[in-house]
Amino acid sequence: MSTDTDRVRRGPGRPRGGDGAATRARIIAASLELFANHGFRATALAQIAKDADLSPTALTHHFPHKEALLAEVLALRDQRDREDLDALEPTAPTGWQVLERLCRLTLLNSTRPQLVRLFVTVTSEAMDPDHPAHAWTQRHYAEARQAIVDDLAEGIRAGTVAPETPTEQIASSALAMMDGLQTQWLLSGGSLNMAGAFATYVAALHQTYGSAPTASPDAITTD
Repeated sequence: MSTDTDRVRRGPGRPRGGDGAATRARIIAASLELFANHGFRATALAQIAKDADLSPTALTHHFPHKEALLAEVLALRDQRDREDLDALEPTAPTGWQVLERLCRLTLLNSTRPQLVRLFVTVTSEAMDPDHPAHAWTQRHYAEARQAIVDDLAEGIRAGTVAPETPTEQIASSALAMMDGLQTQWLLSGGSLNMAGAFATYVAALHQTYGSAPTASPDAITTD
Protein backbone atom coordinates (compact mmCIF):
# COMPACT_ATOMS: atom_id res chain seq x y z
CA MET A 1 0.00 0.00 0.00
CA SER A 2 1.48 3.34 -1.00
CA THR A 3 1.04 6.55 0.94
CA ASP A 4 1.73 10.21 0.24
CA THR A 5 2.44 11.34 3.79
CA ASP A 6 5.65 13.09 2.82
CA ARG A 7 3.81 15.40 0.48
CA VAL A 8 2.34 18.73 1.38
CA ARG A 9 -1.16 19.54 0.25
CA ARG A 10 -1.25 19.94 -3.52
CA GLY A 11 -2.39 23.22 -4.98
CA PRO A 12 -4.74 23.46 -7.93
CA GLY A 13 -3.29 21.77 -10.97
CA ARG A 14 -0.41 20.21 -9.04
CA PRO A 15 0.55 16.73 -10.29
CA ARG A 16 0.48 13.76 -7.95
CA GLY A 17 3.75 12.38 -6.71
CA GLY A 18 5.70 10.41 -9.29
CA ASP A 19 8.86 8.33 -9.14
CA GLY A 20 12.07 9.46 -7.53
CA ALA A 21 13.56 10.84 -10.75
CA ALA A 22 10.52 13.02 -11.39
CA THR A 23 10.58 14.30 -7.81
CA ARG A 24 14.29 15.14 -8.02
CA ALA A 25 13.70 16.96 -11.30
CA ARG A 26 10.94 19.02 -9.69
CA ILE A 27 13.20 19.89 -6.74
CA ILE A 28 16.04 20.95 -9.05
CA ALA A 29 13.70 23.07 -11.17
CA ALA A 30 12.35 24.84 -8.06
CA SER A 31 15.89 25.37 -6.77
CA LEU A 32 17.09 26.81 -10.06
CA GLU A 33 14.28 29.37 -10.04
CA LEU A 34 14.87 30.37 -6.42
CA PHE A 35 18.67 30.52 -6.66
CA ALA A 36 18.36 32.65 -9.81
CA ASN A 37 15.91 35.08 -8.23
CA HIS A 38 17.20 35.27 -4.65
CA GLY A 39 20.69 33.79 -4.60
CA PHE A 40 21.92 30.63 -2.93
CA ARG A 41 22.38 31.97 0.59
CA ALA A 42 19.04 33.78 0.74
CA THR A 43 17.12 30.67 -0.31
CA ALA A 44 15.91 28.39 2.46
CA LEU A 45 15.35 24.66 2.06
CA ALA A 46 11.84 25.18 3.38
CA GLN A 47 11.06 27.51 0.47
CA ILE A 48 12.47 25.01 -2.03
CA ALA A 49 10.32 22.29 -0.50
CA LYS A 50 7.23 24.49 -0.70
CA ASP A 51 7.84 25.42 -4.34
CA ALA A 52 8.51 21.77 -5.21
CA ASP A 53 5.26 20.77 -3.46
CA LEU A 54 7.08 18.59 -0.92
CA SER A 55 7.52 18.48 2.80
CA PRO A 56 10.96 19.47 4.17
CA THR A 57 11.48 15.85 5.22
CA ALA A 58 10.81 14.59 1.70
CA LEU A 59 13.18 17.19 0.27
CA THR A 60 16.07 16.20 2.54
CA HIS A 61 15.42 12.55 1.66
CA HIS A 62 16.52 13.40 -1.90
CA PHE A 63 18.99 16.20 -1.08
CA PRO A 64 20.35 16.18 2.48
CA HIS A 65 21.75 19.72 2.26
CA LYS A 66 21.50 22.81 0.09
CA GLU A 67 25.03 22.45 -1.27
CA ALA A 68 24.07 19.17 -2.95
CA LEU A 69 21.19 20.97 -4.63
CA LEU A 70 23.42 23.76 -5.88
CA ALA A 71 25.76 21.21 -7.46
CA GLU A 72 22.81 19.68 -9.32
CA VAL A 73 21.52 23.06 -10.46
CA LEU A 74 24.92 24.10 -11.82
CA ALA A 75 25.31 20.73 -13.54
CA LEU A 76 21.91 21.23 -15.18
CA ARG A 77 22.92 24.71 -16.31
CA ASP A 78 26.13 23.35 -17.89
CA GLN A 79 24.21 20.51 -19.54
CA ARG A 80 21.73 22.90 -21.12
CA ASP A 81 24.56 25.07 -22.40
CA ARG A 82 26.25 22.09 -24.04
CA GLU A 83 23.04 20.76 -25.56
CA ASP A 84 21.93 24.13 -26.91
CA LEU A 85 25.36 24.93 -28.36
CA ASP A 86 25.70 21.48 -29.93
CA ALA A 87 22.29 21.93 -31.52
CA LEU A 88 23.46 25.22 -33.02
CA GLU A 89 26.88 23.96 -34.07
CA PRO A 90 27.66 20.25 -33.66
CA THR A 91 31.30 20.55 -34.78
CA ALA A 92 34.05 21.88 -32.53
CA PRO A 93 35.02 25.51 -33.26
CA THR A 94 38.49 26.55 -34.42
CA GLY A 95 40.09 29.96 -34.92
CA TRP A 96 37.58 32.80 -35.05
CA GLN A 97 34.74 30.31 -34.93
CA VAL A 98 35.13 30.16 -31.15
CA LEU A 99 34.19 33.84 -30.83
CA GLU A 100 31.47 33.53 -33.45
CA ARG A 101 30.07 30.68 -31.36
CA LEU A 102 30.06 32.97 -28.33
CA CYS A 103 28.03 35.42 -30.44
CA ARG A 104 25.46 32.69 -30.99
CA LEU A 105 25.54 31.82 -27.30
CA THR A 106 24.88 35.46 -26.39
CA LEU A 107 21.94 35.51 -28.77
CA LEU A 108 20.68 32.23 -27.31
CA ASN A 109 21.01 33.62 -23.79
CA SER A 110 18.67 36.45 -24.73
CA THR A 111 15.94 33.78 -24.85
CA ARG A 112 16.97 32.18 -21.51
CA PRO A 113 16.62 34.85 -18.81
CA GLN A 114 16.29 32.26 -16.03
CA LEU A 115 19.67 30.65 -16.78
CA VAL A 116 21.33 34.04 -17.29
CA ARG A 117 19.97 35.26 -13.96
CA LEU A 118 21.17 32.07 -12.27
CA PHE A 119 24.68 32.50 -13.65
CA VAL A 120 24.94 36.19 -12.76
CA THR A 121 23.55 35.70 -9.26
CA VAL A 122 25.54 32.62 -8.31
CA THR A 123 28.88 33.77 -9.74
CA SER A 124 28.53 37.10 -7.93
CA GLU A 125 27.98 35.30 -4.63
CA ALA A 126 30.79 32.86 -5.38
CA MET A 127 33.45 35.56 -5.08
CA ASP A 128 33.53 34.46 -1.44
CA PRO A 129 36.03 31.58 -1.14
CA ASP A 130 33.70 29.91 1.36
CA HIS A 131 30.79 29.84 -1.09
CA PRO A 132 29.98 26.28 -2.28
CA ALA A 133 30.05 27.43 -5.94
CA HIS A 134 33.47 29.09 -5.62
CA ALA A 135 35.40 26.14 -7.06
CA TRP A 136 32.83 25.66 -9.84
CA THR A 137 33.12 29.33 -10.81
CA GLN A 138 36.92 29.20 -10.87
CA ARG A 139 36.82 26.06 -12.99
CA HIS A 140 34.19 27.53 -15.34
CA TYR A 141 36.29 30.60 -16.13
CA ALA A 142 39.57 28.69 -16.37
CA GLU A 143 38.09 26.20 -18.83
CA ALA A 144 36.32 28.89 -20.86
CA ARG A 145 39.47 31.02 -21.12
CA GLN A 146 41.60 28.05 -22.11
CA ALA A 147 39.12 26.95 -24.78
CA ILE A 148 39.25 30.40 -26.40
CA VAL A 149 43.06 30.54 -26.19
CA ASP A 150 43.40 27.04 -27.71
CA ASP A 151 41.00 27.73 -30.58
CA LEU A 152 42.63 31.05 -31.44
CA ALA A 153 46.05 29.36 -31.33
CA GLU A 154 44.73 26.80 -33.80
CA GLY A 155 43.64 29.70 -35.99
CA ILE A 156 47.17 31.16 -35.81
CA ARG A 157 48.58 27.83 -36.96
CA ALA A 158 46.01 27.69 -39.77
CA GLY A 159 46.79 31.23 -40.89
CA THR A 160 43.31 32.66 -40.19
CA VAL A 161 44.37 34.52 -37.03
CA ALA A 162 47.27 36.97 -36.96
CA PRO A 163 50.40 35.63 -35.20
CA GLU A 164 50.59 38.69 -32.90
CA THR A 165 47.06 38.14 -31.60
CA PRO A 166 47.04 38.43 -27.75
CA THR A 167 45.02 35.27 -27.26
CA GLU A 168 44.94 35.27 -23.47
CA GLN A 169 43.90 38.92 -23.30
CA ILE A 170 41.16 38.34 -25.85
CA ALA A 171 39.91 35.29 -23.92
CA SER A 172 39.64 37.25 -20.67
CA SER A 173 38.12 40.35 -22.27
CA ALA A 174 35.58 38.34 -24.29
CA LEU A 175 34.27 36.63 -21.16
CA ALA A 176 34.22 39.94 -19.28
CA MET A 177 32.27 41.52 -22.14
CA MET A 178 29.72 38.70 -22.16
CA ASP A 179 29.21 38.83 -18.40
CA GLY A 180 28.94 42.61 -18.29
CA LEU A 181 26.41 42.63 -21.11
CA GLN A 182 24.36 39.93 -19.38
CA THR A 183 24.17 42.01 -16.20
CA GLN A 184 23.15 45.11 -18.14
CA TRP A 185 20.62 43.07 -20.11
CA LEU A 186 18.97 41.80 -16.94
CA LEU A 187 18.90 45.30 -15.44
CA SER A 188 17.31 46.65 -18.62
CA GLY A 189 14.52 44.11 -18.43
CA GLY A 190 15.73 42.51 -21.65
CA SER A 191 15.63 45.68 -23.76
CA LEU A 192 19.42 45.90 -24.22
CA ASN A 193 20.60 44.23 -27.44
CA MET A 194 23.42 42.30 -25.83
CA ALA A 195 23.81 39.98 -28.84
CA GLY A 196 24.33 42.91 -31.17
CA ALA A 197 26.75 44.60 -28.79
CA PHE A 198 28.85 41.46 -28.42
CA ALA A 199 28.85 40.85 -32.17
CA THR A 200 30.17 44.39 -32.71
CA TYR A 201 33.00 43.65 -30.26
CA VAL A 202 33.88 40.38 -32.00
CA ALA A 203 33.78 42.03 -35.43
CA ALA A 204 36.27 44.66 -34.23
CA LEU A 205 38.62 41.95 -32.97
CA HIS A 206 38.28 40.06 -36.23
CA GLN A 207 39.07 43.17 -38.24
CA THR A 208 42.18 43.83 -36.16
CA TYR A 209 43.59 40.33 -35.88
CA GLY A 210 42.10 38.38 -38.75
CA SER A 211 40.23 38.47 -42.02
CA ALA A 212 36.97 40.42 -42.40
CA PRO A 213 34.04 38.87 -40.52
CA THR A 214 31.72 36.67 -42.55
CA ALA A 215 28.65 38.55 -41.27
CA SER A 216 28.11 42.08 -40.05
CA PRO A 217 27.04 42.68 -36.43
CA ASP A 218 23.67 43.88 -37.75
CA ALA A 219 23.00 40.37 -38.98
CA ILE A 220 22.69 39.16 -35.40
CA THR A 221 19.42 40.27 -33.87
CA THR A 222 17.19 39.21 -31.03
CA ASP A 223 14.10 38.90 -33.25
